[in-house]
Formats: sequence, structure tokens, C-alpha cells
Amino acid sequence: MTISKLLTGLVLAGGLVLPGLALAQGAAPVVPTDTKTIGSWTVRCYPNGGPRPCDMSEVMQDKNTGQRVLGVSFAFDPMADRHVVQIAVPLGVAIQSGIVIKAASFTSEKMPYRRCDNAGCYVEMIIPNQLTDTLAQSGNSSTVNIAANAGKVVPLPLSLDGFAAAHDAMMTLARQKAKPAEAPKP
Repeated sequence: MTISKLLTGLVLAGGLVLPGLALAQGAAPVVPTDTKTIGSWTVRCYPNGGPRPCDMSEVMQDKNTGQRVLGVSFAFDPMADRHVVQIAVPLGVAIQSGIVIKAASFTSEKMPYRRCDNAGCYVEMIIPNQLTDTLAQSGNSSTVNIAANAGKVVPLPLSLDGFAAAHDAMMTLARQKAKPAEAPKP
């Protein structure tokens, strides 16, 4: 399905998994033990703990097909004092163009895609804490700008309604629930 077809009638929903919580093929989904909706964002914590036990996410779906058009998830690693982001978009994007987030008077640096699979393409990276701080102060709306294969830039709306409060809640829960990562076994 093309990006232009997916942009017909969008609706927000929750549900994006961070790379550290990605599932092996055929594995049962990991169900969050705690979830809380704050504005447009869902804060989730998972039973496996680890260095990033909680995230906050927003997923936009095509209301006609239910297919994900945009998924954004932020997690905080309190032991390293850093954030991780995963942004998921449909196939058919210009990989070399990456993604740019725009909000109020803020424009992020280009974020490169890390991988693509049958479900879409993903930006997965550590981001400066300043990026989430800036988004928290940027009002209620922003866009995630992607480029289609034809080169046309497509701004996907990303609501920041409740972002600051969701971010604060996610960071507090992450600090309470975080466990050090296990060292690799020899």
C-alpha cells in the first residue's frame, strides 16, 4: 500500500514496541503490566524490567484499513540518563532522506532509518535528552516529515497533547522499575 493511500483518514491508537522489547518470530507478545493514557500518549511498563522498562507511544492508523501509518515510541534509560526513540513508517519511503521532526520553532536533525521489514521502515536510535525536553515545550502538535520514493515530502501529524505529562510519568516509572542490563555470559 502506498503512503498516499495510507494518509486517507487517520486515527490515533496505541501500541509500538521498542527494539529492546522486540519479539522473536512466533514468540508470545509481551503485555505491559502498567498502562496509562495521558493526552494522545500511552505510557507502558513491561514485566521484564531491564534498563528501559517503560515507554511512551503514539500510533496513527489508517481508519479504513487499520494499517499503521506512523508509530512513535520514546523510552528512558535512567542508568545511562538517555532516551531511545523508535519511529515506524510504512514501506515506500526514500530511505536516504531519513525522518525530520518539526514542532513550533523546532526542527530536528535528520534521523536515519536503521532497518525495514515487511511491516515498514524504522528509525531506532539514542537521542539527546534535549530533543524530548524541546518537544515537551513545543505546544500540542508537530509533524514527522518523511519523503516518499518519488521524493515528495509528506508531513505526518504527531500530536504532542499530553507529551510533557506522559514523559514525566514514563521517566518516573522507568526510574522505579529499571534493572541493570545483564552482562553477556561467556
